[in-house]
Amino acid sequence: MGNKRREVLFIGTFSPPITGQSLAFEASYFNYKGPKNRIDKTPISHSSLGKLATHLVVAFKLLYTLLFKKVDKVYMTCFSTIEGSLSDVIVLFLCHFFRKKAIVHLHGSNFRDVIEKTARPYRWILVQLYRRVDKAIVLSENMREQFDFLLPTGKIEVISNFCDPVLEAIPVNYRESKGLTGNLKIGYLSNLIYSKGILHVVEAVESLLDEGVNIELHVAGKYMGDSYMSENEIRDTFKVKLEERPQIKYYNVVAGEEKLQFYKNIDVFVLPTFYLHEAQPLSIIEAMRAGCVIVSTDYKYIPDLVSPKNGYLVEIDSVDSLCKIFRHILNNSALCRDIQCYNAGIAVKEFSLEKHLFKLYSIFAAD
Repeated sequence: MGNKRREVLFIGTFSPPITGQSLAFEASYFNYKGPKNRIDKTPISHSSLGKLATHLVVAFKLLYTLLFKKVDKVYMTCFSTIEGSLSDVIVLFLCHFFRKKAIVHLHGSNFRDVIEKTARPYRWILVQLYRRVDKAIVLSENMREQFDFLLPTGKIEVISNFCDPVLEAIPVNYRESKGLTGNLKIGYLSNLIYSKGILHVVEAVESLLDEGVNIELHVAGKYMGDSYMSENEIRDTFKVKLEERPQIKYYNVVAGEEKLQFYKNIDVFVLPTFYLHEAQPLSIIEAMRAGCVIVSTDYKYIPDLVSPKNGYLVEIDSVDSLCKIFRHILNNSALCRDIQCYNAGIAVKEFSLEKHLFKLYSIFAAD
């Protein structure tokens, strides 16, 4: 990881709730062997008062740390909403004031859009502070556009997400002899959010079941709300489906051995997302490592991750498109086995935690 062990201050969100960003941030913090400190900027609550209190706590802890502790570099996750940007403003201003190098890591896809839609006085502040960062990290080459209006190319680094090391227990050739036998097992692992497409998947599976197709749906994740449906609405709607369809199984949040078994048990992983902040879902990378056929949407940066070699991209907000792909998979088992084997191999090569951390810590070690 380099010869220099910088004193790094980590500022970001920890679980719960479990998100791709929180998992990636926790991995970067807990695996760093050099001297370190951390500040958790996970909102105390979702209320306006709770978010304001979080910003104040972050400001106080950061000021104390910079005044009384040694810090070489500050590593921070970027905001995804204008409300969340206040913590970034505080952090970057204090980094600039104390002349500390700042590294920012973007896991969402609407950073630029938020800045461009922000009213001019505050937008000017955001632009000026972000132009002073030393490095900005994005997840794919096309995501450079999120920062290229602020920073020169040399200050923008690309580091892909990674798969959970627990999946290393799955042999790379696991799917070679397994094939698509018996019921087609579809898996969905993500937070249960309407704009992640969970109800679209359920409707597609129901349609195929009504046609007499042998298919199962395995679902894991936490109920969460968005601008389309609240947490309670999505929970109540999904629970009705669970009661009506024994072929739909729900596992709540899975981790460790439960996650490993979940991925091993499914043939196809589906995430028909049109979620506002979607960028490079960890769950897709994990499903690749497990040797699953991937079905996702032609949306934002998903095509950077899912090509015809990895699986299929469906239309946004389209149950019919999902049904069509599931039927295609059922009728092309040999082709799908090739995709499964390819995904397992490419995930080992490109999306290991070791590779992710090596690139990240190399940035920490640089002058």
